[in-house]
Amino acid sequence: MISLTNESIVLSDLEEGEGDVGEIEDDSILSHSVFSRNESFVERSSIERQTVNKFVDDRQPDYESSLKQNIQFDWWNDETLRIEPDSSHPYARLVTHWEELENKHTHGLLPVGGTLLMTEYKVVREALWMLQQPTSTFLFYVSDGGQVGVKPNISIPSLTPESLAQLLNESFCKYSEIILSLRNFIDDVNSGEIEDKRPPHTYQAYSAALQCQLNVFWQSICKLEKKIMIQESTNTLISVIEELRPEFEKLDFLFSLHKMSVCDWRTAQGWFACVKLLGHLYSAVCTSWKKEFTSISLELFIKSFRVYIQMIDSWFAEGKLLDDRSEFIVARYDEDLKIVAYNDVLKEMRKTEISSIFNTIINSSTDLECIRRLDEITALKTEVGKKHDLFNEFLIKVGDRFRKFKSEANNALEAENKQSPPNIETTIENNKKSESKPSLNFPAKEVDQMFYDLVTSKILESPWLLAAFKEYYPERKSNSEERLENIDSYRNFIETQTEDVTLCTLPVHHIVEDVLVSLITERGSIASKIMVEVLMDRYKLHQHLSILLGFFTLESSHIVPIFYNALFTKSLVNNSIEATENSLNILLDECVECFPGAESMNVQLSVTIEEPDSWSDTIIDSIEIDYKVDWPLTLVITKETMKTYNSIFKFLVHIKWALHSLHKLRFADIKETEENFTRLRLLYKLRLFLTHCVSTLHYYFLSFTPTHLRTKFEESLSRSHTLNNIITAHENYLEKLKVHCLLNKGNVLLKAVKQLLFMSSDLNKLWHKESTSELKFEEISELEEQYIRSHNVLNLLLKNAVELHPNPALQLLSMDIESCLPVWDNEIQDDLMP
Repeated sequence: MISLTNESIVLSDLEEGEGDVGEIEDDSILSHSVFSRNESFVERSSIERQTVNKFVDDRQPDYESSLKQNIQFDWWNDETLRIEPDSSHPYARLVTHWEELENKHTHGLLPVGGTLLMTEYKVVREALWMLQQPTSTFLFYVSDGGQVGVKPNISIPSLTPESLAQLLNESFCKYSEIILSLRNFIDDVNSGEIEDKRPPHTYQAYSAALQCQLNVFWQSICKLEKKIMIQESTNTLISVIEELRPEFEKLDFLFSLHKMSVCDWRTAQGWFACVKLLGHLYSAVCTSWKKEFTSISLELFIKSFRVYIQMIDSWFAEGKLLDDRSEFIVARYDEDLKIVAYNDVLKEMRKTEISSIFNTIINSSTDLECIRRLDEITALKTEVGKKHDLFNEFLIKVGDRFRKFKSEANNALEAENKQSPPNIETTIENNKKSESKPSLNFPAKEVDQMFYDLVTSKILESPWLLAAFKEYYPERKSNSEERLENIDSYRNFIETQTEDVTLCTLPVHHIVEDVLVSLITERGSIASKIMVEVLMDRYKLHQHLSILLGFFTLESSHIVPIFYNALFTKSLVNNSIEATENSLNILLDECVECFPGAESMNVQLSVTIEEPDSWSDTIIDSIEIDYKVDWPLTLVITKETMKTYNSIFKFLVHIKWALHSLHKLRFADIKETEENFTRLRLLYKLRLFLTHCVSTLHYYFLSFTPTHLRTKFEESLSRSHTLNNIITAHENYLEKLKVHCLLNKGNVLLKAVKQLLFMSSDLNKLWHKESTSELKFEEISELEEQYIRSHNVLNLLLKNAVELHPNPALQLLSMDIESCLPVWDNEIQDDLMP
């Protein structure tokens, strides 16, 4: 810019054919002419032709030619601009011929002519300016709604105004609108800081990443404009559009991804806007089939997700969830954490690729919150303080993983060049092919030739096949073992050199996901390690679980009988509730005192009895036993687990009660006479069969399998290094116990087993009737038939269960039940018939 008499005269390039601009040494002149278009209009309009001419006349003669060559007058203010080409070719004056033809056919009745004519050079320059700073110019207009179009009655000599408008609308106007829309979004986010509801930090990071993408696009525009200004080659509208087509494709992809990803952050919830944005960006990383598109979406995702990574870093290092704009997937309300419904949002959008990363964050945060509530943050800071910044660590690991995929094809190409001189035509042809199709960048000699031909000819043409074969891509190792010097080198590598890595499919999202998941899990494992140590050492979790298992699974055979034997003798015999809650609680206290270390752990067992709708011989099903513990033990010993423990306890006590009822039947209670000999023989036989059957069930459910399951549970508990692992191991063990006790939903064996167990009570009644000589033959016969039927049904069901789900323990039970199948004794039946 040259300052003359306190007025600015803007340097610009000459029109085509007016002179040689020469070499441009400073890009600042170009950038000024590109980015200060609006200011230039004001400055240019303020300069009068007379002032410039007077200035030229006052100067020395050797300055006159220089000024005429470098000063561009304000032709954009000329309402009668009509530049005729200096050419004899008929198509060079197409507009003139077209107007004459229109005038001839309309016989002068319609106004024809008046078209303003520009040089094609000026049109190209105006179009390139619009791609950088969309605003109303001599050729283009920008409406209040953001629509960009071509003004009427303006053209170049070789095109009609309609043809020029159509050409520019389909190219420059369309992408100028995109640029304007993206810039408006960026300005909207940046200006939101002064409003009541500020934009999420993730949106600010995304807008900054979007601005970087626009800067890259503008750099390519500036480079092209510099080439056009030098005028070393012929540049037409068609050639410029073709040269910009790759950039237009990127801009199309960027804008379509932007429209899908963003929403109105002023009205939407912060977490919803961020989950939608990150979900779409990461999905684009996973599904993009072109390396340029993958590079764009990867850079946008990494820069946008940085806000989440920084939140995770401060949260996992200091226990502080710094989310002042409610954009994280976890929200804190007082002392409680609330997980937002991000999975529902992702499923609704069908963009669930990022769910695994979010789930890892949630799973790793459980122990962290426990540590914060236990005031163990100091220990956490000590451990995490040895680690680096999480985002920098992420960049380093991703950069290292990317560098492994650098191609070795360059080395192979250099070796070939040393052996034979390069062929220019072949090189150009290979470059064209490499630009048109992505390459897997591994030599064909390393794989089967047929497979290589299939990959290069078929798979690379289809994004679906490309995604299907991604697991087969070999990992290329870098020849260079050097490491990048600092974190800025890694950041620049990821942001500017992602296209050098073969991103045409490459498992880029696998790399990003693996690194993120491993880093988050690693940070979470620090809190988990501290949490497990606190649970085991300070709160004696292992001892609490031992008491639970020993009592509710009846493993502590020297302790639990104190409770259930008193329950049998006091409560169940006379169908009364003599064993009240107070007396049972006293018995439970006696049982607890027998467990080692129970007093120091403040173990509290309590029982409640709900009055049943109809009384039977037992009130076992009406008993609920509660094991009272404080937080954080309630994280493992929950209300749901206590329901499972109670259901298992009741089932096992039913077996104990059945065996107890049979053992009470004494032969001395019945006097043998000639009249009751045959009835006693049948009673003894029923007692024998039932005792053997119930003893078999007792051995299977209380001795054989539970011990094996307990051993496996102890092993998994010792290998658990996180709270989630402990909870999972505990729940899995209880689930296996439920299946073992036939308590899983829809198990038909449970009803058959209970029928046999309740027969012991029926036999007990008949036994007492015989002792008072009140027993009748029909009662014995009915019970015998019922037993035979129930035993056979159980045998049949066990066989079917073993066939459907082979289980060695269940198979052994089936064999034992089958070995003692009862047979109807016809001789006894004849003797007892009246």
